[in-house]
Amino acid sequence: MKALHMAGVTMAAALVGIGLPGEESQAATGPRYARAVDGDTLRLGNGRSVRLIGVDTPEVGECGYGEAKARMARLTSGGVTLTNRSGTDRYGRILAYAKPRDGRDIGTVMLRRGLAVARYDSRDGYAWHPRQGMYRTLDSRNGTISCASTPRTAPQSVTPVATPTPTTTPTTAPSTPPPVMPPATTQPPVSQPTSVYYRNCDAARAAGAAPIYSGQPGYGRHLDRDGDGVGCE
Repeated sequence: MKALHMAGVTMAAALVGIGLPGEESQAATGPRYARAVDGDTLRLGNGRSVRLIGVDTPEVGECGYGEAKARMARLTSGGVTLTNRSGTDRYGRILAYAKPRDGRDIGTVMLRRGLAVARYDSRDGYAWHPRQGMYRTLDSRNGTISCASTPRTAPQSVTPVATPTPTTTPTTAPSTPPPVMPPATTQPPVSQPTSVYYRNCDAARAAGAAPIYSGQPGYGRHLDRDGDGVGCE
């Protein structure tokens, strides 16, 4: 009887468009206020967090983090509408797609801009989602997210030219010739190291970087799921 009662409550809630206790209404229409936490996470006006389905953007301190978060902030400045809500993750964040007032899918925009990679779908051992095929196709065109520093060029040295001594008529001793300055050497440009981002452990292993330790180039928390400081063990 208790199970039948709960089923009746669920059906009644769906018919009148209200959410069950602890859940937001799926029938809410129109954009709602949201602010960017980073490139793949939003914070709604009611304090709930939303994690975009199927995409992953750089974490704090990783290459591309600032640009991804700034893009998310611009996209959500007029509010967002959530679609395809799929429960919550282990952190209690709502899993959903999000679109701004212009109707574009934010995950698609981030992938097209090269600011995200396709992750957390059936190919990674998670649930399938409707945009998985498109996300993976867009991701395959982007390659690995990386940032290359602009190489510094050493300043060019100018070889001094000796000023000729005016000709004079010697009286007792010949004039001393001017000193010859040795040519200055030019230092070769110094290239700055590049930051590396591996979207998953397969990419890290393919590059010969696994296992990868905290502090090494390319290390990220998404590669170290048990948090012991060693990724792709």
